[in-house]
Amino acid sequence: MYRLRYSAKSIIKILDNYSSVSDGEFGDNSGSHADKSAIFKAPFELSIISKADVDAAISSLGIPGYWGKWCRDPEQSPVGYNLTPAQYNIAEYIRGNGNHIKGLARALAKLA
Repeated sequence: MYRLRYSAKSIIKILDNYSSVSDGEFGDNSGSHADKSAIFKAPFELSIISKADVDAAISSLGIPGYWGKWCRDPEQSPVGYNLTPAQYNIAEYIRGNGNHIKGLARALAKLA
């Protein structure tokens, strides 16, 4: 199985575009990896794949399923979703609240 690797900078770029991808605005595939198989994918697929990889990594930081419930609508407050402190900080970053997540991005890069 081929596993994509993301740098911490790529993780932050994916999180910066997280809400847009959730809303179906796929943009320029920010944070995606260029490889030989990419030429066979539709332009929006790489953004979706990147978001799904990051979602799986974030979900592994807490109890399975809780991140998945919150991330369906990333504009909502993460309060009441039983997220771990790390997941909560990432959710607040996605919502634009300016949390510093460089350390978390490095941890996610190891998981994604």
